[in-house]
Amino acid sequence: MDWKLADATPRKIMIDSGFMNGLRDHLKWKLTIEPSLSDLHPSLGNSDHTRRIINELRLKLFPKGTGFEGAQVLAEDHKSVPDNLKYVRCAERHIMDDGTVFDLIICMRPAMSKRLMKAEYVSIDTSFKRLHHKWQEFEIEAWDNKSMRSTILTRAFTTSQSAQAHFILFTRIFHFASVDTNLAPCFRHIHGHGFSVWMADAHKGQALGLGMFCQSLCIDNEEFDQYEPTKKMKLLNPYDHLRRFFRLCLVHFTRNVRELQAAISEDVRQAMLSLASSEPHQDLEGAYARISAGGKKARAWLKDKRFGSRFALPGIYQPASYIPYEIWKAAPTSSNGNEQGHRNVYRDGVGLTILGGIMRGMQFDARAETSCQLFEDQGIYSRDHQSTHFRRYERAVDRKVYVQRKTAKRSALNAHNDAHLEDADDHNHDEGTATRSTPSNILTNETGTWVETHQEYMSTDNNLDTAECDRSAENDVHSHLMLKHRRLRENATISAYSELESALTERHRLPPWRIFLDSTSPPWPVPQTEPATDVQTSSSNNLAPYSPDIHSSHFSSIRHVFGTL
Repeated sequence: MDWKLADATPRKIMIDSGFMNGLRDHLKWKLTIEPSLSDLHPSLGNSDHTRRIINELRLKLFPKGTGFEGAQVLAEDHKSVPDNLKYVRCAERHIMDDGTVFDLIICMRPAMSKRLMKAEYVSIDTSFKRLHHKWQEFEIEAWDNKSMRSTILTRAFTTSQSAQAHFILFTRIFHFASVDTNLAPCFRHIHGHGFSVWMADAHKGQALGLGMFCQSLCIDNEEFDQYEPTKKMKLLNPYDHLRRFFRLCLVHFTRNVRELQAAISEDVRQAMLSLASSEPHQDLEGAYARISAGGKKARAWLKDKRFGSRFALPGIYQPASYIPYEIWKAAPTSSNGNEQGHRNVYRDGVGLTILGGIMRGMQFDARAETSCQLFEDQGIYSRDHQSTHFRRYERAVDRKVYVQRKTAKRSALNAHNDAHLEDADDHNHDEGTATRSTPSNILTNETGTWVETHQEYMSTDNNLDTAECDRSAENDVHSHLMLKHRRLRENATISAYSELESALTERHRLPPWRIFLDSTSPPWPVPQTEPATDVQTSSSNNLAPYSPDIHSSHFSSIRHVFGTL
């Protein structure tokens, strides 16, 4: 299995096609069913024994282990391979100003370096699930206009998300890119050509580290800035540099605003979204005032965008940025290319060791490079249809139309159901309060398994927000109440049985007797069943306190029977 032993387990080797083909050949296996390890030797049927054997083989192949020390050995080995095969460029440990230890591994082929230095619009993002423990995967991505595909230009593994760590990361990445290409990194606002726009999410460490790197490029630059002629380039701070080429992903921006929906009103949400524009705002100060009046969370959000993350507002509002209008309009609006890159490499494995992540990344990047080279040499594209700019925008429009139609349909359905349940609730109140009451522990799932037991009866004085029930995913009143009952680890406020019965029977056209206690004697009459004698019904004013004896003898199992709906 060679390098695959870095993350091998008894289960993984059994689903590895190469290993299974070798096992079939070794056993001369002819059956359709795949052989198991116990067919090789009975003792291998013990998974722990198999795991110990795998660990012994892994230690022989990787004497320094599969962690950072093993990556350092791999980086030393790659220094002696041919230039076109170099991938692991460094595995370093840095001590930052605050004494924190920062580990860094950079992986990039010379061909990736060439694409990086020729790119104009790039995006950056960090993945937190591909490697286990403290490691994160950082990627620089760009769209290749020749092969019409998203390409990964740099893959790095880090243990810190601070600004200084990202400054070191960018410094080392461009050092190796310059060694491979004999070119210096160039930014349009500094050199007049080179990188025009960098796209990222709102991560402060990434943005500030990138600004610090640009500041280091201008440390000896005595020229005056073209946008602020009174300032010399060497006097620009990191945020000044970011204002000239850095943009925020609109998908992340709108998602973050959407997460505040529960705490803000609709007009405040619209005011927040109106800040993301390439055109001058008709009433910018009015939007600020509307957001500030929207509550504590809205004020905190605006303060962060204007004063906390000083790169955020110029990153979404072109008039506040020094990026030229035509370049702003030509640049991507999201970091979806990075998200696509994460998703593609996730298919090769997640939760890997650092050595396994490096090796699988190397194989993935080699396949991507071969595909790009095949298109350049022979014109063979990786798919039947090229992802041209027109085709990509066409699909984006189709998706937006689909989402808007789905949202409109859901809103109309919710409005209809809310009105329907309000009518049912009003009808129920007109009939008066029911005299029956049930224990609060009757709410279970459809299989009758226990959910939660509360030490009191359910009072008929409590009110049920039936409209809230209808907002559940399946619009199922019973399921919503069951989940609500499970979530509250205290005395739950649940409606009177009459209201629950009314909602369920109105929604599902069920007779009242279809909801019952599965006990030795039901507490109310059921067709073809004698009325209960051992559990007496009572009104809400005559409820007896909860008794564990009653629970154990009469409410041992609860079921909710809908029948065929």
